[in-house]
Amino acid sequence: YMSLDDFKNQLQRQEGLLKNLASMINNWLIPHKEPKEKISEEKFSEKLPRRYFTVEYWQNNRTLLSSMFCTMLMSLIIIIQRVYYFRNFSMLNGFTPNFFYMTSRACGKTILALSIIVLMLVLRKTITVLRNFGLASILPLDNNIYIHKIVGILIFVLACLHSLAHLLNFGINVQPDPVKFLQLTYKYWEIHYGVGVPLTLYNPPRGCEVVDDCSPSSVIVPDGVNPDFAFGVETFIHQTNYNLDYVYNNGSFLCQVCDENSQPWTFAEWIFKTQP
Repeated sequence: YMSLDDFKNQLQRQEGLLKNLASMINNWLIPHKEPKEKISEEKFSEKLPRRYFTVEYWQNNRTLLSSMFCTMLMSLIIIIQRVYYFRNFSMLNGFTPNFFYMTSRACGKTILALSIIVLMLVLRKTITVLRNFGLASILPLDNNIYIHKIVGILIFVLACLHSLAHLLNFGINVQPDPVKFLQLTYKYWEIHYGVGVPLTLYNPPRGCEVVDDCSPSSVIVPDGVNPDFAFGVETFIHQTNYNLDYVYNNGSFLCQVCDENSQPWTFAEWIFKTQP
């Protein structure tokens, strides 16, 4: 048997044992305090990525942040240039500029530039050569995969916007009356394809042809097109904010003439076929 004194001696030999036992007993006997419910401001503050706003983070990631800033700045400059260039590109209903076409071209041009960057970031031998030249302190050579993923996400988002804008433009502006839309934005197509070429690229549907006579008796107006616009083109242009420098023949337009059994190209034919 062990006496009380022997038991005390054994406990004193184990450093910290009595303290730990006392703490355990206190935890068992004293009830726990319920945690105080945090207010919404405190919860939101805890979720904020505070480390991104510290001086240490910006100092330790100078090359990464500077490269991301340059990429975003380059994309912004390209978008601004495309928006300015297509500022006189009109919609079929008379509104200028055409935000759908402007968005599609701005996103498309930015995708071209980002596609070059996304490939450069995975040129391993080139990155190794740059690192050997001591350029790792200037270029984000150690973060190339991370930047590659970020640029890839940007390309995906811009590609979705690019496709959506083109689809909306085709449905709202091109499909209802392609001949009129082409002539309202004629200068842009002429710069791209050459003088006198754009109108020759359009293939009218069976039973239709492009003529000079734009009278109501010779033209079947497709659904969704304003008859005043279809027949009184010159008056329509002067009543809207079109820039005559960008339209065909100063507003003396050609028209698409169809017989009674003919129909204009459908939206699906514009998207999935090459006939138009």
